[in-house]
Amino acid sequence: MEQKKKVIQRNTYTSNKEAINLLTKLLALISFGCIFVYAIILDTFNSIVIFNLLITVAFCLVLNYVNKKIDNYRIISIIFCAYTQFIVMPILIINGEQARSSVPIWYAAGIMVMIFILDKRDIWWMSLINIYIGTYFFTNAYVAGNKSSIISDRREFFWGFVFSFLAVSFTLLYIMVRMDRSFKKAEEEIEKSHEMEHNAGLAKSRFLANMSHEIRTPMNSIIGLSEIVLKDEMDDRTRDQVTIIKKSAYDLLEIIDDVLMYSKLDSSKMKLLNADFKTEELLKSVTEIISTHIEKKDLKVRIIIDNNIPKVVNGDDIRIKQVIMRLVFISLSLTDNGRLMFSVSCDTNEEDKKAVFKIKVSDTGCGLSQADCNAIFGAYDTYDSRQSSNLKGIGLKFNICKDLLAMMNGDMIIRSIEGVGLESEITFECDVVDNSPMLELIEKEKRDILIYIKDNRELETWKSVMSGFNVHPDYANSFFAFDKAISTRDYDYIFVLEESYATVAGIISTNAKEDNTYVVCSKNRLYGDFGKCRILWQPICSLSIIDALNDTWKASNYESKNEKIEYDGSEAKILVVDDNAVNLKVASGIFKGYNIEIDTAKSGSESLKKLEEKEYNLVLMDMVMPEMSGEETLKKIRESKNKAISEIPVVALTANTGGNIREEILSLGFQEYLAKPIKTRYLTQILLDFLPPGMLKRKLADNKPSAPIAKETSKPKEASNEIKDTKIKGLVTELKEALDNMDLTLCNTLFEKFKGEDIDPGVSLKVKEIKKAYDVYDFEKIKEMISVI
Repeated sequence: MEQKKKVIQRNTYTSNKEAINLLTKLLALISFGCIFVYAIILDTFNSIVIFNLLITVAFCLVLNYVNKKIDNYRIISIIFCAYTQFIVMPILIINGEQARSSVPIWYAAGIMVMIFILDKRDIWWMSLINIYIGTYFFTNAYVAGNKSSIISDRREFFWGFVFSFLAVSFTLLYIMVRMDRSFKKAEEEIEKSHEMEHNAGLAKSRFLANMSHEIRTPMNSIIGLSEIVLKDEMDDRTRDQVTIIKKSAYDLLEIIDDVLMYSKLDSSKMKLLNADFKTEELLKSVTEIISTHIEKKDLKVRIIIDNNIPKVVNGDDIRIKQVIMRLVFISLSLTDNGRLMFSVSCDTNEEDKKAVFKIKVSDTGCGLSQADCNAIFGAYDTYDSRQSSNLKGIGLKFNICKDLLAMMNGDMIIRSIEGVGLESEITFECDVVDNSPMLELIEKEKRDILIYIKDNRELETWKSVMSGFNVHPDYANSFFAFDKAISTRDYDYIFVLEESYATVAGIISTNAKEDNTYVVCSKNRLYGDFGKCRILWQPICSLSIIDALNDTWKASNYESKNEKIEYDGSEAKILVVDDNAVNLKVASGIFKGYNIEIDTAKSGSESLKKLEEKEYNLVLMDMVMPEMSGEETLKKIRESKNKAISEIPVVALTANTGGNIREEILSLGFQEYLAKPIKTRYLTQILLDFLPPGMLKRKLADNKPSAPIAKETSKPKEASNEIKDTKIKGLVTELKEALDNMDLTLCNTLFEKFKGEDIDPGVSLKVKEIKKAYDVYDFEKIKEMISVI
């Protein structure tokens, strides 16, 4: 916009200077023509008029010369208008007796010329002076001086009128044509500047794409080799170091992806892919990710979701999820302990069927200063991130979120107090498809609920969730209150927090309420860890409670899904094409996990030769290669007369991600694409989709049998020999005493201590078995095992 303004100003300035040059020449010509008309045609020689016209000719020629030499357009235009309006016009009016003929035309022309060539700030005072002088001379000559104003000579009137009309018309016409040309020229320059900006944007996008590919290539090697190494046996210290290398590589890839996305947004290449989606599914995926990422932090999460959000809306759910998760990750990066709040609400407009979502993510972390908040939407990351290493890079994420929201008619507001916390509030629009409430309770005759909770802050969350369903449960904040409530009333649903379960487990078991009890626990706990009690994962919210209250809770959703599945593809013949030798080595290592021996090619031409020599089931083709790119190689494959070659599935390998990359690659003729670094779960899906049916065989990995729990009590010394560290011996002794004395608080503390110690695998296994027995209050098993350990 600023560039457009400058172009217009520059072209207007040039046009005005040209107009002054023309007007000075034209006025000189008109003055000379007036001399000829007055002296020759009309034969009305007036020495004052003739002298004035001669002076005007000289003045215009001098002013024309000066205008070409200096750049002060304003002074030149003021001098020109002042001379013509304050000197030439009055003399012609009074001495030329032109009031009887064409003076009004000349006078109007003078005013219009002033408007065209003077600066806005000069038009007003020049016009006032002009009106005063014109009124003064006209009054003095024709009113006070009784000068005749009757048209006495028709020939004089005719020629004066014709000459002045033609001169004025030509002058104004030329000025208008010049202005039109000036604006067209400005538009051409603006169009050229837009084209230059577009080309610059394309160049930047190409540069970033190439940069991404160049960086992702070694990153692919680092991550791939790290994963291969992590499958081997190694000591804990080495494993930790390799894990850090892998994590750092993924962090760098995340920054690269952010830069690429920002570039696409900046160059308007990002497009929304709107489709109908269920709001419940979107928000459930978000809350599950939040639940997973808070496990390693000492955080309490509060999630408040409006149950009346439209059930189905139309929008780009992928981009919406990206924005939400970026804001959540920003808050998590700024908050190691404390609280994280996530709320979702929605306003609907039934007339235009629009839903305006409002989402808030707030935390109690280190926060940002006011200066940081003001500068955060500058170019990338302009604030001083030295105050905390956690702040690095979040400016780019905020900018991406703001641009994505703008595409959805939304906006973002950031509020923060340094040392107190950060709040991000976003809004965006979606089209309403199904306006029925997202969450609805099934009507039941009886729904008695008891919630055992001690923390007042958690209590507020539960009250907010339950009030959203218009349900009014009973609350117990102590062991005795809980015991009394269960003994006096038959509850359909009982909710207990994990940290309180041990206290009331006996009451629940005695009253046979395990099938009705839901234990709210961390994501790493599974169904069965609390006996027959059902579980719900933290953080608690209406999305998880609705399954319990509507009796749609499924144990399968909370059972272990980490059972390792292996595939055997020994019969498959796969060709991997990549110009980078390290990438080919990584690919070979990855495919060994599938028992597949791959063939490799370092160029497109080499791959074509291998396809002629051997029949393959699948080709993985790098997109960027020297001499012949992946796209060009694919064209050669499809043009082959050999049907086995022309119809072979070809999957693209690319370092470019995000945006509409999948649509672009599929449009080139590839069957699918794999992003670098290659992730096993995506590769598995590719192999299942494009290898011939039955060629990739599924098999369960051989699970190592758990070490049997010794039941003999005659060899306590052999068992005790497993405990080599004195500290571990002390913990074991304390655990025995705590279990004998039924000190539940001490037991919980000791079990937590065992988690952080380097224990012999045999002892560790026994402690875990004891913990499981302890959780379900199987004291007979505890006594049996404790005697061995």
